[in-house]
Amino acid sequence: MQLFMELCPGVVIHLETISGQTWDIPYLKEDFSKGWPHVHARDFARFLALARRGKPRDSWKPPPGMDPKLAEQQFQKTELERSIRYAKETLGSGVRR
Repeated sequence: MQLFMELCPGVVIHLETISGQTWDIPYLKEDFSKGWPHVHARDFARFLALARRGKPRDSWKPPPGMDPKLAEQQFQKTELERSIRYAKETLGSGVRR
């Protein structure tokens, strides 16, 4: 992030959060690699090592008895606030005046 801010001062950073959902990634299927034709074997090996260290997670579900739409809105807001805080405090991003 520091290098980005030095090379691209004043450029807006797009922060996208992806949370609450889980899905299988079919990375061992033949067609999967077509999206990344220039990936080196060493980089794929690093991806495999990372994937193997992970643990399965359950998808987010609204608390019992709570309106699912309201619960999801609150969950997404909390996740966005957490991401913004991380970007500011850990990555050092944000407007400086």
